[in-house]
Amino acid sequence: GSDESVGGSSSRTRSARARARSRAGSGLMLSESAARHALTAVKTLRRQVHLQYAALALLVALLAVLAALLLRRVGDAGLLPQVELPSLGDLNVSLQSLNERISDDIERLREAFKDLPLPGEGPRSEGVEARHPVVILPGFVTTGLEVWESLPCARAHFRQRMWGSSQMAQSFLANPECWMQHVSLNATTGLDPDGVRLRAMASFAAVDYFVQGYPVWGPLIESLALVGYDPSTVHVASYDWRLGMRSVQARDGYFSQLRAHIETQVAHSGRKAVVVS
Repeated sequence: GSDESVGGSSSRTRSARARARSRAGSGLMLSESAARHALTAVKTLRRQVHLQYAALALLVALLAVLAALLLRRVGDAGLLPQVELPSLGDLNVSLQSLNERISDDIERLREAFKDLPLPGEGPRSEGVEARHPVVILPGFVTTGLEVWESLPCARAHFRQRMWGSSQMAQSFLANPECWMQHVSLNATTGLDPDGVRLRAMASFAAVDYFVQGYPVWGPLIESLALVGYDPSTVHVASYDWRLGMRSVQARDGYFSQLRAHIETQVAHSGRKAVVVS
């Protein structure tokens, strides 16, 4: 009797497992609509990857020049042996040529992929509409920083980007030392140096594209707009990514404002907010 009971229990267990596998398998089957959306997403991702690779080369070049300048400063201070570095004039010419080539490549890629649909077009065709309020929390270095107070060398750049646009490259090429003085922080306080104030841009333009052809949140924002979202239901929580968390709260009240905005949106809509990062 005991063996029969054990055998019956094992049989029931195997049967339950088979039913569970069957349910799991059916859950993994894609409808034709879901498959179409997945294919669209893959094509869009492929387009973005190509554009990002092209723009990434420009960013690497900018970082290389910054590293060269920092090494020159350290060498001048006697902390490292003197090294032979190319002059800033040579660096400017090389970077300008690289920027021109990358701009041409980006335009060709944009033309090749311009007809691919955005991910939001599929859901819109099926009647999907805006529902939960959305808060976009940008990643590290992807928030544009603009000038609110500057040294004399950058007076012409008031409320223009020193980080996160083609203007950044132009400012750097025009006067590398001036640009570094503005984006650097005070080594003692961890805040802006005296006479300089850079602040995070407070708009969608702060996070949509890092530089020309390098999309960050732009495609997502446009896709949300396709299903009915607008500035009243989408919020970009941009911040000065150079600062530590305590400093960004103490100086800008960032986390207090973020919490207050989310709570206000939830109270107004009656639905949970979606934080995307």
